[in-house]
Amino acid sequence: MSGREVARDRDAEFVSSGPVGPLLEKVKEVRARLAEDVRAAVPADPLRGTPPDGFLGPDDVQTQGSALLHVYEELAQHHGQMEILRDAIHAGAAA
Repeated sequence: MSGREVARDRDAEFVSSGPVGPLLEKVKEVRARLAEDVRAAVPADPLRGTPPDGFLGPDDVQTQGSALLHVYEELAQHHGQMEILRDAIHAGAAA
């Protein structure tokens, strides 16, 4: 939606490891960028760029508003998955 190039190694995301601190800093940066993108969005306008072919997502994302809705859907799903994982970790630690 923003027209920025995104470098992503999806396969590596499933096997990467490392300290939490740098990841938290990256999350802070991305949250700020997302807030800027949302403020700058014009929901009915077309996307500012074309997503790479390798990106997964619905084919009907053609406006900035539909891209924001898709991002929200993904964030909600992943947030729920993280809550389930957190609960499972806590349950295992209590056993």
